Amino acid sequence: MGQIQKDPKSDFIKNTLLGFQNIIKQSSRAASASYTLLASLVIFMFVGNYIDGIYNSSPNGIILGLCLGLFVGFYNLAKAIWK
Repeated sequence: MGQIQKDPKSDFIKNTLLGFQNIIKQSSRAASASYTLLASLVIFMFVGNYIDGIYNSSPNGIILGLCLGLFVGFYNLAKAIWK
């Protein structure tokens, strides 16, 4: 009479979204660590480029910046993995 039938499509969408939410929760630490690695590389590269501009020492500043960025980025990545 007045019963509402469940739509199988809405259950599928609900289950799919819940599964996607669980995947996002599980990968948040790895995503954060990878963004930190990328950001540290870019920031230290620009700092190295700035130092090159001041002291006219191209490409030493960029190389030093990339090395520092790799060190800081991988350090944070290791902290996130072994936490």
